[in-house]
Amino acid sequence: MSEPTTEAGYHQNSPEARNYLPVTVDKSHLVTIGERLYAESIELIRELVNNAYDADATEVKVTVTPDSVSVEDNGTGMDLVSCPS
Repeated sequence: MSEPTTEAGYHQNSPEARNYLPVTVDKSHLVTIGERLYAESIELIRELVNNAYDADATEVKVTVTPDSVSVEDNGTGMDLVSCPS
């Protein structure tokens, strides 16, 4: 029997799983935020890519489909301790 895994594929009791914070955002919130802060969609994508590099990413992958935009990176991001602030 295999050990249960998290949404990110980490073993449930691994150090990686304890440091993983899943975040889900409703599409309507992104649309609202995007319309208020960014005049064009490309500006929003540019901001997400810049955030990845701010997190010391060496690789950023942007995938655009008719239904979604996904930005993935290998940056370190924020730890769980500094996340609430």
